Amino acid sequence: MKIGIVSQLFPPEEAAVPSTLADGLAERGHDVKVLTGFPNHPYGKVYDGYQQRWAHVENRGPVRVRRVPLYPSHDVNPLRRAATFLSFAMTSAAASRFLADRDAIYVYSTPMTAAAAAEAVRLTRGRPYVLHIQDLWPESVFDSGMADGPARHVVGPLIGLGLRYLYRNAAHLLTISPTMRELLLDRGVPANKVSVAYNWSAEENGTRVRPDSAMRHRLGRPDRTIAVFAGNVGQLNDVDTIVDAAALCRADTPIDVAVIGTGTAAASAMRRAGDLGADNVRFLGRLPAAEMPSLFGTADYQLVTLKDTPLSRATIPSKLGTALAHACPVITTVPGDVAALCAEGGFGLACPPQDPQALAETFRRACSQDESDRRQMGRAALDFYHRTMSQAHSIAKIESVLSRVAART
Repeated sequence: MKIGIVSQLFPPEEAAVPSTLADGLAERGHDVKVLTGFPNHPYGKVYDGYQQRWAHVENRGPVRVRRVPLYPSHDVNPLRRAATFLSFAMTSAAASRFLADRDAIYVYSTPMTAAAAAEAVRLTRGRPYVLHIQDLWPESVFDSGMADGPARHVVGPLIGLGLRYLYRNAAHLLTISPTMRELLLDRGVPANKVSVAYNWSAEENGTRVRPDSAMRHRLGRPDRTIAVFAGNVGQLNDVDTIVDAAALCRADTPIDVAVIGTGTAAASAMRRAGDLGADNVRFLGRLPAAEMPSLFGTADYQLVTLKDTPLSRATIPSKLGTALAHACPVITTVPGDVAALCAEGGFGLACPPQDPQALAETFRRACSQDESDRRQMGRAALDFYHRTMSQAHSIAKIESVLSRVAART
Protein backbone atom coordinates (compact mmCIF):
# COMPACT_ATOMS: atom_id res chain seq x y z
CA MET A 1 0.00 0.00 0.00
CA LYS A 2 1.18 3.54 -0.76
CA ILE A 3 0.76 5.58 2.43
CA GLY A 4 1.19 9.29 3.05
CA ILE A 5 1.84 10.87 6.43
CA VAL A 6 1.23 14.55 7.16
CA SER A 7 2.71 15.96 10.35
CA GLN A 8 3.84 19.46 11.22
CA LEU A 9 6.42 17.86 13.55
CA PHE A 10 9.00 15.32 12.45
CA PRO A 11 12.57 14.38 13.47
CA PRO A 12 14.96 15.88 14.34
CA GLU A 13 12.10 17.38 16.38
CA GLU A 14 10.65 15.18 19.10
CA ALA A 15 7.85 13.48 17.18
CA ALA A 16 7.75 9.86 18.29
CA VAL A 17 4.38 8.89 16.82
CA PRO A 18 4.72 10.09 13.20
CA SER A 19 8.38 9.05 12.92
CA THR A 20 8.01 5.54 14.34
CA LEU A 21 4.76 5.08 12.42
CA ALA A 22 6.57 5.91 9.17
CA ASP A 23 9.37 3.47 10.00
CA GLY A 24 6.96 0.79 11.22
CA LEU A 25 4.78 0.95 8.12
CA ALA A 26 7.86 0.86 5.87
CA GLU A 27 9.12 -2.22 7.74
CA ARG A 28 5.76 -3.85 7.00
CA GLY A 29 6.42 -3.40 3.29
CA HIS A 30 4.46 -0.23 2.60
CA ASP A 31 5.67 2.64 0.40
CA VAL A 32 5.71 5.65 2.76
CA LYS A 33 6.02 9.38 2.07
CA VAL A 34 5.99 12.13 4.72
CA LEU A 35 4.97 15.76 4.24
CA THR A 36 6.23 17.96 7.08
CA GLY A 37 7.70 21.34 7.98
CA PHE A 38 11.23 22.48 8.66
CA PRO A 39 12.26 21.55 12.21
CA ASN A 40 11.86 24.41 14.71
CA HIS A 41 9.98 23.06 17.75
CA PRO A 42 10.28 23.85 20.65
CA TYR A 43 12.75 26.69 20.09
CA GLY A 44 10.74 28.69 17.57
CA LYS A 45 13.66 28.90 15.15
CA VAL A 46 14.78 26.60 12.36
CA TYR A 47 17.37 24.06 13.47
CA ASP A 48 21.01 24.47 12.52
CA GLY A 49 21.81 22.65 9.31
CA TYR A 50 18.45 23.47 7.72
CA GLN A 51 17.56 26.39 5.47
CA GLN A 52 13.94 26.89 4.52
CA ARG A 53 13.33 26.48 0.81
CA TRP A 54 10.51 25.18 -1.31
CA ALA A 55 12.02 22.16 -3.05
CA HIS A 56 13.46 20.17 -0.14
CA VAL A 57 13.19 16.38 -0.29
CA GLU A 58 15.25 13.98 1.82
CA ASN A 59 15.37 10.24 2.35
CA ARG A 60 15.09 8.80 5.84
CA GLY A 61 15.90 5.19 5.13
CA PRO A 62 13.13 3.90 2.86
CA VAL A 63 10.87 6.84 3.78
CA ARG A 64 10.81 9.86 1.45
CA VAL A 65 10.33 13.17 3.32
CA ARG A 66 9.23 16.49 1.78
CA ARG A 67 9.69 19.59 3.95
CA VAL A 68 7.83 22.84 3.32
CA PRO A 69 8.53 26.32 4.74
CA LEU A 70 6.55 27.66 7.68
CA TYR A 71 6.64 30.60 10.06
CA PRO A 72 8.61 29.29 13.06
CA SER A 73 7.41 30.38 16.49
CA HIS A 74 6.80 28.74 19.84
CA ASP A 75 6.19 31.53 22.31
CA VAL A 76 3.24 32.89 24.25
CA ASN A 77 2.18 35.35 21.54
CA PRO A 78 -1.08 33.95 20.11
CA LEU A 79 -0.73 35.66 16.74
CA ARG A 80 2.72 34.21 16.12
CA ARG A 81 1.60 30.74 17.24
CA ALA A 82 -1.39 30.97 14.91
CA ALA A 83 0.92 32.07 12.10
CA THR A 84 2.97 28.90 12.59
CA PHE A 85 -0.11 26.68 12.31
CA LEU A 86 -1.64 28.52 9.37
CA SER A 87 1.60 28.87 7.41
CA PHE A 88 2.17 25.11 7.53
CA ALA A 89 -1.45 24.52 6.52
CA MET A 90 -0.99 26.73 3.45
CA THR A 91 2.43 25.53 2.33
CA SER A 92 1.66 21.85 2.90
CA ALA A 93 -1.61 22.18 0.98
CA ALA A 94 0.29 23.86 -1.85
CA ALA A 95 2.74 20.92 -1.86
CA SER A 96 0.02 18.27 -1.56
CA ARG A 97 0.80 16.94 -5.04
CA PHE A 98 3.70 15.13 -3.32
CA LEU A 99 1.05 12.79 -1.85
CA ALA A 100 -1.20 12.57 -4.91
CA ASP A 101 -0.27 8.94 -5.65
CA ARG A 102 -1.01 7.66 -2.13
CA ASP A 103 -3.72 5.07 -1.46
CA ALA A 104 -4.46 6.60 1.96
CA ILE A 105 -3.08 9.41 4.12
CA TYR A 106 -2.53 9.51 7.89
CA VAL A 107 -2.62 12.95 9.56
CA TYR A 108 -0.90 13.45 12.90
CA SER A 109 -3.43 16.01 13.97
CA THR A 110 -1.66 18.43 16.24
CA PRO A 111 -2.55 21.08 15.35
CA MET A 112 -5.80 20.36 13.53
CA THR A 113 -4.68 22.67 10.72
CA ALA A 114 -2.19 19.96 9.71
CA ALA A 115 -5.10 18.29 7.90
CA ALA A 116 -5.10 20.92 5.14
CA ALA A 117 -2.78 18.97 2.82
CA ALA A 118 -4.73 15.73 3.21
CA GLU A 119 -7.99 17.54 2.49
CA ALA A 120 -6.42 19.07 -0.62
CA VAL A 121 -5.50 15.59 -1.88
CA ARG A 122 -9.02 14.35 -1.15
CA LEU A 123 -10.53 17.21 -3.13
CA THR A 124 -8.16 16.90 -6.11
CA ARG A 125 -7.46 13.15 -6.21
CA GLY A 126 -10.18 11.54 -4.13
CA ARG A 127 -7.69 9.97 -1.70
CA PRO A 128 -9.00 9.16 1.80
CA TYR A 129 -7.35 10.37 4.97
CA VAL A 130 -7.40 9.39 8.64
CA LEU A 131 -7.09 12.00 11.40
CA HIS A 132 -5.22 10.92 14.54
CA ILE A 133 -6.50 13.61 16.90
CA GLN A 134 -3.96 14.52 19.58
CA ASP A 135 -5.83 17.39 21.23
CA LEU A 136 -9.39 18.59 20.90
CA TRP A 137 -10.06 21.96 19.35
CA PRO A 138 -11.32 24.52 20.25
CA GLU A 139 -10.67 23.51 23.89
CA SER A 140 -6.89 23.23 23.51
CA VAL A 141 -6.75 26.62 21.76
CA PHE A 142 -8.68 28.30 24.56
CA ASP A 143 -6.94 26.46 27.41
CA SER A 144 -3.51 27.42 26.06
CA GLY A 145 -4.45 31.11 26.04
CA MET A 146 -4.21 31.49 22.26
CA ALA A 147 -7.70 32.99 22.09
CA ASP A 148 -8.80 34.87 25.20
CA GLY A 149 -11.58 37.33 25.91
CA PRO A 150 -13.62 38.64 22.97
CA ALA A 151 -11.44 36.70 20.52
CA ARG A 152 -13.16 33.50 21.68
CA HIS A 153 -16.46 34.68 20.25
CA VAL A 154 -14.87 35.08 16.82
CA VAL A 155 -12.35 32.23 16.80
CA GLY A 156 -14.63 29.63 18.41
CA PRO A 157 -17.32 29.55 15.70
CA LEU A 158 -14.70 29.59 12.93
CA ILE A 159 -12.88 26.62 14.47
CA GLY A 160 -16.20 24.85 14.91
CA LEU A 161 -17.00 25.21 11.22
CA GLY A 162 -13.59 23.87 10.24
CA LEU A 163 -13.82 20.92 12.60
CA ARG A 164 -17.26 19.87 11.38
CA TYR A 165 -15.93 20.00 7.82
CA LEU A 166 -12.90 17.83 8.66
CA TYR A 167 -14.88 15.34 10.76
CA ARG A 168 -17.37 14.95 7.92
CA ASN A 169 -14.79 14.49 5.16
CA ALA A 170 -12.15 12.40 6.94
CA ALA A 171 -12.53 8.70 6.19
CA HIS A 172 -11.91 7.81 9.85
CA LEU A 173 -11.00 9.50 13.13
CA LEU A 174 -8.60 8.09 15.70
CA THR A 175 -8.42 9.46 19.25
CA ILE A 176 -5.74 9.00 21.91
CA SER A 177 -8.16 8.23 24.74
CA PRO A 178 -11.60 6.68 25.36
CA THR A 179 -13.02 9.93 26.77
CA MET A 180 -11.92 11.86 23.68
CA ARG A 181 -13.82 9.34 21.58
CA GLU A 182 -16.93 9.85 23.70
CA LEU A 183 -16.66 13.62 23.26
CA LEU A 184 -16.57 13.20 19.49
CA LEU A 185 -19.63 10.96 19.63
CA ASP A 186 -21.39 13.69 21.63
CA ARG A 187 -20.52 16.10 18.81
CA GLY A 188 -22.31 13.95 16.28
CA VAL A 189 -19.51 11.81 14.84
CA PRO A 190 -20.91 8.34 13.98
CA ALA A 191 -19.66 5.58 16.29
CA ASN A 192 -18.35 3.48 13.40
CA LYS A 193 -16.19 6.38 12.23
CA VAL A 194 -14.08 6.89 15.37
CA SER A 195 -11.85 4.54 17.37
CA VAL A 196 -9.04 4.74 19.93
CA ALA A 197 -5.34 4.37 19.08
CA TYR A 198 -3.12 5.20 22.05
CA ASN A 199 0.13 7.05 21.51
CA TRP A 200 3.27 5.03 22.13
CA SER A 201 6.88 5.58 23.14
CA ALA A 202 9.69 6.08 20.64
CA GLU A 203 11.91 3.73 22.65
CA GLU A 204 10.84 0.35 23.94
CA ASN A 205 13.53 -1.36 25.98
CA GLY A 206 11.44 -4.29 27.19
CA THR A 207 12.87 -3.82 30.68
CA ARG A 208 13.95 -1.10 33.08
CA VAL A 209 17.40 0.32 32.38
CA ARG A 210 19.86 -0.13 35.23
CA PRO A 211 20.10 3.00 37.45
CA ASP A 212 23.08 5.24 36.76
CA SER A 213 24.91 6.82 39.70
CA ALA A 214 26.08 9.88 37.76
CA MET A 215 22.55 10.51 36.45
CA ARG A 216 21.12 10.20 39.97
CA HIS A 217 23.50 12.87 41.24
CA ARG A 218 22.34 15.18 38.42
CA LEU A 219 18.65 14.62 39.16
CA GLY A 220 18.80 15.08 42.93
CA ARG A 221 20.39 13.91 46.13
CA PRO A 222 21.07 10.17 45.78
CA ASP A 223 19.76 9.22 49.23
CA ARG A 224 16.35 10.81 48.59
CA THR A 225 13.32 9.78 46.53
CA ILE A 226 13.61 11.40 43.09
CA ALA A 227 10.60 12.34 40.95
CA VAL A 228 11.15 13.61 37.40
CA PHE A 229 8.98 15.77 35.17
CA ALA A 230 10.26 15.25 31.61
CA GLY A 231 8.61 17.01 28.70
CA ASN A 232 7.22 20.30 27.51
CA VAL A 233 7.00 22.90 30.29
CA GLY A 234 3.92 24.70 28.97
CA GLN A 235 1.06 26.61 30.53
CA LEU A 236 -1.17 23.52 30.65
CA ASN A 237 1.46 21.23 32.18
CA ASP A 238 0.98 22.76 35.63
CA VAL A 239 4.60 22.65 36.75
CA ASP A 240 3.71 25.38 39.27
CA THR A 241 1.75 22.84 41.32
CA ILE A 242 4.79 20.54 41.31
CA VAL A 243 6.96 23.40 42.58
CA ASP A 244 4.43 24.35 45.26
CA ALA A 245 4.09 20.75 46.46
CA ALA A 246 7.86 20.29 46.58
CA ALA A 247 8.16 23.48 48.63
CA LEU A 248 5.61 22.11 51.12
CA CYS A 249 7.74 18.96 51.46
CA ARG A 250 11.05 20.74 51.81
CA ALA A 251 11.28 20.55 55.61
CA ASP A 252 9.87 17.10 56.35
CA THR A 253 9.93 14.84 53.26
CA PRO A 254 13.05 13.44 51.56
CA ILE A 255 11.98 14.07 47.97
CA ASP A 256 13.79 15.88 45.16
CA VAL A 257 12.14 16.90 41.88
CA ALA A 258 13.95 17.32 38.57
CA VAL A 259 12.27 19.23 35.72
CA ILE A 260 13.62 18.15 32.34
CA GLY A 261 12.55 20.20 29.33
CA THR A 262 11.79 23.70 28.12
CA GLY A 263 8.66 25.60 27.21
CA THR A 264 6.67 28.78 27.60
CA ALA A 265 6.18 28.31 31.37
CA ALA A 266 9.72 27.24 32.28
CA ALA A 267 11.03 30.68 33.24
CA SER A 268 8.07 31.47 35.49
CA ALA A 269 8.32 28.06 37.19
CA MET A 270 12.00 28.67 37.91
CA ARG A 271 11.21 32.07 39.42
CA ARG A 272 8.46 30.50 41.51
CA ALA A 273 10.85 27.88 42.89
CA GLY A 274 13.30 30.62 43.82
CA ASP A 275 10.63 32.73 45.50
CA LEU A 276 9.44 29.74 47.56
CA GLY A 277 12.94 28.60 48.47
CA ALA A 278 12.22 25.21 46.88
CA ASP A 279 15.82 24.03 46.80
CA ASN A 280 14.57 20.47 46.30
CA VAL A 281 13.57 21.32 42.70
CA ARG A 282 16.14 21.31 39.90
CA PHE A 283 15.60 22.66 36.39
CA LEU A 284 17.94 20.87 34.00
CA GLY A 285 16.60 22.02 30.62
CA ARG A 286 16.54 19.60 27.70
CA LEU A 287 18.62 16.45 27.81
CA PRO A 288 19.85 14.57 24.73
CA ALA A 289 17.50 11.80 23.63
CA ALA A 290 20.27 9.26 24.20
CA GLU A 291 20.20 10.04 27.93
CA MET A 292 16.46 9.53 28.42
CA PRO A 293 16.53 5.74 29.02
CA SER A 294 19.11 6.30 31.76
CA LEU A 295 16.94 9.06 33.22
CA PHE A 296 13.87 6.81 33.40
CA GLY A 297 15.90 3.92 34.75
CA THR A 298 17.34 6.12 37.49
CA ALA A 299 14.31 8.17 38.58
CA ASP A 300 12.03 6.66 41.20
CA TYR A 301 8.90 8.22 39.69
CA GLN A 302 7.82 10.07 36.56
CA LEU A 303 5.50 13.05 37.11
CA VAL A 304 2.53 13.36 34.73
CA THR A 305 0.62 16.59 35.40
CA LEU A 306 -1.91 18.81 33.66
CA LYS A 307 -4.20 21.62 34.71
CA ASP A 308 -7.78 20.57 35.38
CA THR A 309 -9.74 21.30 32.21
CA PRO A 310 -12.37 19.34 30.28
CA LEU A 311 -9.64 18.66 27.73
CA SER A 312 -7.19 17.21 30.26
CA ARG A 313 -9.76 14.61 31.29
CA ALA A 314 -9.74 13.35 27.70
CA THR A 315 -5.97 13.55 27.23
CA ILE A 316 -3.25 10.97 27.75
CA PRO A 317 0.08 12.85 27.68
CA SER A 318 2.80 11.16 25.66
CA LYS A 319 5.08 11.16 28.70
CA LEU A 320 2.79 8.56 30.30
CA GLY A 321 3.51 6.01 27.57
CA THR A 322 7.22 6.83 27.73
CA ALA A 323 7.32 6.23 31.48
CA LEU A 324 5.40 2.96 31.19
CA ALA A 325 7.61 1.72 28.34
CA HIS A 326 10.64 2.26 30.60
CA ALA A 327 9.00 0.50 33.58
CA CYS A 328 9.02 3.73 35.58
CA PRO A 329 6.29 4.21 38.24
CA VAL A 330 4.11 7.29 37.82
CA ILE A 331 2.79 10.08 40.03
CA THR A 332 -0.08 11.81 38.23
CA THR A 333 -2.50 14.66 38.83
CA VAL A 334 -4.28 14.18 35.50
CA PRO A 335 -7.97 13.38 36.04
CA GLY A 336 -10.17 11.30 33.78
CA ASP A 337 -8.57 8.65 31.59
CA VAL A 338 -5.05 8.89 33.03
CA ALA A 339 -6.24 8.47 36.62
CA ALA A 340 -8.47 5.58 35.52
CA LEU A 341 -5.62 3.84 33.68
CA CYS A 342 -3.34 4.34 36.69
CA ALA A 343 -5.86 2.64 38.95
CA GLU A 344 -6.53 -0.13 36.42
CA GLY A 345 -2.87 -0.84 35.75
CA GLY A 346 -1.55 -0.36 39.29
CA PHE A 347 1.54 1.42 38.01
CA GLY A 348 1.53 4.55 40.14
CA LEU A 349 -0.04 7.05 42.52
CA ALA A 350 -2.76 9.56 41.62
CA CYS A 351 -4.13 12.69 43.29
CA PRO A 352 -6.41 15.61 42.32
CA PRO A 353 -5.08 18.26 39.90
CA GLN A 354 -3.92 21.77 40.83
CA ASP A 355 -3.84 20.87 44.54
CA PRO A 356 -0.35 21.37 46.03
CA GLN A 357 -1.40 19.94 49.39
CA ALA A 358 -2.71 16.75 47.78
CA LEU A 359 0.40 16.39 45.63
CA ALA A 360 2.62 16.97 48.68
CA GLU A 361 0.78 14.15 50.47
CA THR A 362 1.29 11.96 47.41
CA PHE A 363 5.00 12.79 47.51
CA ARG A 364 5.02 11.61 51.12
CA ARG A 365 3.27 8.38 50.12
CA ALA A 366 5.84 7.90 47.36
CA CYS A 367 8.67 8.31 49.85
CA SER A 368 7.08 5.68 52.11
CA GLN A 369 7.17 3.05 49.34
CA ASP A 370 10.09 0.67 49.64
CA GLU A 371 12.18 -0.61 46.75
CA SER A 372 10.08 -3.75 46.30
CA ASP A 373 6.89 -1.65 46.02
CA ARG A 374 8.46 0.51 43.32
CA ARG A 375 9.74 -2.54 41.44
CA GLN A 376 6.24 -4.01 41.46
CA MET A 377 4.77 -0.77 40.09
CA GLY A 378 7.49 -0.73 37.43
CA ARG A 379 6.62 -4.27 36.34
CA ALA A 380 2.93 -3.34 36.25
CA ALA A 381 3.79 -0.28 34.12
CA LEU A 382 5.66 -2.30 31.52
CA ASP A 383 3.00 -5.01 31.41
CA PHE A 384 0.22 -2.46 30.93
CA TYR A 385 2.16 -0.71 28.18
CA HIS A 386 2.70 -3.87 26.16
CA ARG A 387 -0.94 -4.89 26.53
CA THR A 388 -2.47 -1.58 25.49
CA MET A 389 -0.19 1.02 23.88
CA SER A 390 2.98 -0.52 22.47
CA GLN A 391 4.28 0.41 19.03
CA ALA A 392 3.36 -2.99 17.61
CA HIS A 393 -0.17 -2.82 19.03
CA SER A 394 -1.00 0.72 17.90
CA ILE A 395 0.80 0.69 14.54
CA ALA A 396 -1.02 -2.52 13.59
CA LYS A 397 -4.32 -0.83 14.44
CA ILE A 398 -3.51 2.25 12.34
CA GLU A 399 -2.33 0.04 9.47
CA SER A 400 -5.65 -1.81 9.58
CA VAL A 401 -7.65 1.43 9.51
CA LEU A 402 -5.63 2.80 6.57
CA SER A 403 -6.06 -0.45 4.66
CA ARG A 404 -9.79 -0.41 5.28
CA VAL A 405 -10.34 3.18 4.12
CA ALA A 406 -8.10 2.65 1.07
CA ALA A 407 -10.16 -0.38 0.05
CA ARG A 408 -13.33 1.71 0.02
CA THR A 409 -12.06 4.08 -2.69
